[in-house]
Amino acid sequence: MSLLEIGVRAELGPRLRTYATLLPLGLGDLDATIAQEAADNPWLELVNRPLSGLGDDELRTIAAPGPSLVEHLEAQLAAGGTRGALLRAARYVGGALDEHAYLRDDVVTIARYADVTEPQAAQAVELVQRCEPTGIAARSLGERFRLQLAEADESGSPAFALTFELDALAAEGSASFAAARGLRLADLTQALRALRACDPDPARDFARTVDRVFPEIVIERDGDTLSTSIDGRFWPDIRLASLEVTRDLSGPMRMARSRARLIVDALARRKTTLERLAIALLDRQRNYFISGGDPRELVPLSGRELAREVGCAESTISRAIAARYAATPFGTISVRSLIARRPGAVGFTTAAVRNRVLELLESYPQLSDDAIARALRLRGIRLARRTVAKYRHELGLASSRKRGRA
Repeated sequence: MSLLEIGVRAELGPRLRTYATLLPLGLGDLDATIAQEAADNPWLELVNRPLSGLGDDELRTIAAPGPSLVEHLEAQLAAGGTRGALLRAARYVGGALDEHAYLRDDVVTIARYADVTEPQAAQAVELVQRCEPTGIAARSLGERFRLQLAEADESGSPAFALTFELDALAAEGSASFAAARGLRLADLTQALRALRACDPDPARDFARTVDRVFPEIVIERDGDTLSTSIDGRFWPDIRLASLEVTRDLSGPMRMARSRARLIVDALARRKTTLERLAIALLDRQRNYFISGGDPRELVPLSGRELAREVGCAESTISRAIAARYAATPFGTISVRSLIARRPGAVGFTTAAVRNRVLELLESYPQLSDDAIARALRLRGIRLARRTVAKYRHELGLASSRKRGRA
């Protein structure tokens, strides 16, 4: 049993497992999956299957390519000000990733083929690892999970420590693993819950070969007014069949009925998640849509930040944006292209960052260190709260509490 199977079986019940399976599916795969479920389950009635009635001409008119992983990475690196030899090395790293976005080349190989020094090669790897989606350019599943846990400020957690023993956990099973190390099974289960929130394949969307695109999110503009909606025209229409329920219903039929309810419920939850996702993206990237798709107007936004706004786990966001497209006034775009962060405060000197802190405090004296850190993040500068406090002290400024008293 793999680690992922251990985590999923331990933490996901049938309801969440069904939802997690259907959420990342593009409409083509969703259509095929629901059709198969209806064919296998007498309690499901497939009322309408819109995709089956589309001809080749109609499919071509709504087709649009999505960005490649390398293009997605280069856009973030450029936005962060990466230039010269460092950009050359980072581009090599992006091109060297395998189909699951793992990095197999070592620093020596990167330095040789990118014609940079080994320290520059190591720095390039770190830059790419800071890009969205979190977890790319890892050398192993354990490192991938560590990158994602560190992004969630969980680098000191039991789950982080567990990432160094994934092979042993998968081989021994959770009960034997815990007993051999003197761990409480409850503590191990809690650590597995944190690992389940990680994404083992964050670049899955980019690995897909997209022949047909069906935008489920719609962004419309009327002057300076923007609105969003969900386009369900191509969704399979399915409902519970009206079968007679008797007291002596057989076991298999009871299981089929439960499965049918799970499918219907998961589809409804999928729609709700996409609605919340669309609203959050429109709110955060409003200037981008107003500008007609000017990439310079994109606000740095990570999956973790978006998860907080939508009110779900980061792994849910990762599934929700997979193979997802939006129809906008300026064309069909990949939803993932709206979720990108600038990797760190690259391109900003310490003096420049300190000056940004001063400007914010002069304009908004009541801001706390946390609020300043969030405001800087919107400008592409990622700083921890303690770093903001350090710069504030260097500027001779008191904390927000003391400034409020003054």
